[in-house]
Amino acid sequence: MHVLNLQQDDEIGNLARAFNAMSVRIEASTVELGDRADTLADAVLAKTTELSTAKDIAEILSH
Repeated sequence: MHVLNLQQDDEIGNLARAFNAMSVRIEASTVELGDRADTLADAVLAKTTELSTAKDIAEILSH
C-alpha cells in the first residue's frame, strides 16, 4: 500500500490525506475481493463434486 507522509495543513496536505484514505479503501477492497474469489472457488468445487457424484449415480442406476 502506498502512503504519503505529508503533515502540511494546506491543499497539498488535504490531497495527501485523501490519497491515503483512497489507498486504504483500495487495499480493503482488494482483500475483500480475494476472500470472495476464494469463497466462490470453494462453492464451484463443491457443486462440481456434487454434480459428478449425481452423474455417477445416474449412470449406475441406468444400467
